[in-house]
Amino acid sequence: MTNEQITAIAVCSVIALPLIIISIVLMTGRGGDFVAGFNTKSRAEREKYDEKAVCRCVGRFTLPAGLLMPLLPLGGVYAAAFIGYTVIGAAVVMISLRKSEKFRR
Repeated sequence: MTNEQITAIAVCSVIALPLIIISIVLMTGRGGDFVAGFNTKSRAEREKYDEKAVCRCVGRFTLPAGLLMPLLPLGGVYAAAFIGYTVIGAAVVMISLRKSEKFRR
């Protein structure tokens, strides 16, 4: 492993740490302000949704993304896994939050 790769892994780890912390907060059912789109809704719109369920769903998506992020500089399969998980996972989360009734009150 080269010095550039070690530096890149360290930088990605520093970036991933807040993501991991935010995902842990979200998985406890708190931190609705961290959920993009949800935090911009009016109070009346937010009350239509189960905020704890939304936070837990988003937190379950962001934790693996934060844990995979430091592997990104290694390239190859690791980068493909991170990018694939991020793109496919984000689509699945958005569709499930939009269509599923378990997030609504």
